[in-house]
Amino acid sequence: GKSLLYLIPVIALGRPALVVSPLVSLIQDQCAKVNAKGAKIAYNISSSDEDGDEKLVFSPHVYNGDTPVLMFCTPEKVASGAFQSKLQTMHAHRPLSFFILDEAHQIEAGQSFRPDYLGLGILRQKFPAVPFLCFSATCQAYTQRLLVRVLKLKDLQVVQQEEARENMHFSLHYTSKKKPTCSCKQATCSWIHGTLTAHASMLASISHSGGGEVLIATNSRKDCEILCSDLQRLLPRKTVCLYHG
Repeated sequence: GKSLLYLIPVIALGRPALVVSPLVSLIQDQCAKVNAKGAKIAYNISSSDEDGDEKLVFSPHVYNGDTPVLMFCTPEKVASGAFQSKLQTMHAHRPLSFFILDEAHQIEAGQSFRPDYLGLGILRQKFPAVPFLCFSATCQAYTQRLLVRVLKLKDLQVVQQEEARENMHFSLHYTSKKKPTCSCKQATCSWIHGTLTAHASMLASISHSGGGEVLIATNSRKDCEILCSDLQRLLPRKTVCLYHG
């Protein structure tokens, strides 16, 4: 959903834009989905593969073209001086339309394990006229102030939307050794402390759901694998898969 907010203006302007995204896997998914709709306009330039997208995008064909160009990379890539020089070369041929920070709340990671997030201000220093677009579903006031300071944002415009997903229902179950019965207060709840296998309440919820409508989070990888195997056995007509981020 958020991707459309920057895809549309970039495509409308028909100029290059740099999208800084936190994960290579997310970048791969975004590029695949954008390029599946037609001509290749999204490039994954996070890696330094000489025969990959970076070589394609920083080429005379793109420099002299007139189609929109979306360059996706991580903040660690932006920290490279060689990469910054390539951006300057492109900007001289085709002015960049936007710098886009996707999942902008990740800027906080710059204060701990991803320091290159705090170095993104170099883009403002080297490209003072290129505007920033920051997108996040969980960007609190502190994070917004951090973005302003790190990216040296000026003439700031903040657009906030309250999100109410009426088609989504959360079911939270909590037990412990001291309180082995579930605290959800549902009379029919069958969740018991130490339960690793599917039980009546869970099976009832999943059985009445459509495809892709149920996401179950557990405390550990082992619990997830056991529960997935159990559900696959008990619900053979359902597609049950596990995912570890």
